[in-house]
Amino acid sequence: MKETWEQNKDGVGTLYVTPNGVKLYRWTKTEYFTKIEEPYLRLLIHFRLSTGGFGTHPFAVEGAAVGWFLAHNGVITEKITPIQEYGEIDTLKAVRLFGKIFVSTKSLKENVLNFTKELQENFAGIFNFILFNPFNDEWAAISDGSLEYLSTTNKLIIASDFRFDNALNARSRVLRSGYALIGQGLRIKETFKWGDRPTRIILYGNTNINNFFGTCDTCEGEKT
Repeated sequence: MKETWEQNKDGVGTLYVTPNGVKLYRWTKTEYFTKIEEPYLRLLIHFRLSTGGFGTHPFAVEGAAVGWFLAHNGVITEKITPIQEYGEIDTLKAVRLFGKIFVSTKSLKENVLNFTKELQENFAGIFNFILFNPFNDEWAAISDGSLEYLSTTNKLIIASDFRFDNALNARSRVLRSGYALIGQGLRIKETFKWGDRPTRIILYGNTNINNFFGTCDTCEGEKT
């Protein structure tokens, strides 16, 4: 948290769940961030390193996906005729896209797969997304590349790695494949691959958290 605070100084956004409801606050510069005084049950915090435009994450999704919030790491652009409104950041394009494709009668997995399909067809770039619904405690983590996670009884840590760059070449600007996790609370419901390219997901053992960001040799298991 301290390292992120010092390196990502272009704003900070917090979405947290309290006994009195859901709160969303954004600060345009990290140094403006003030202490959260009230107790919270869940917290989503995003330290921003700007790649253009103005705004801090997370953003509320509208349309049929009201209640969902989205935070993004990476850069995406339209493949054909990019539209850039003054002050707009690329994440808002993803926000609108998720709101457009979301169907409440479909499962979260189906909505995530439809979201990645639309991204593949209409955008290029690199992305890692967190989608969170604080009202039902559901979430999804999506990466263009590999996902790594550690899960214990009272802790869940998820890391996305779009720098993974061996023969799989996950730094490609073409959004071809990746992994996703969906869950509720601290429980992972399902892990699944999207797209047509080999990728990986790594589950780390629970005994050595210090090596969480280590190499695959420290993994408990690997799925491809």
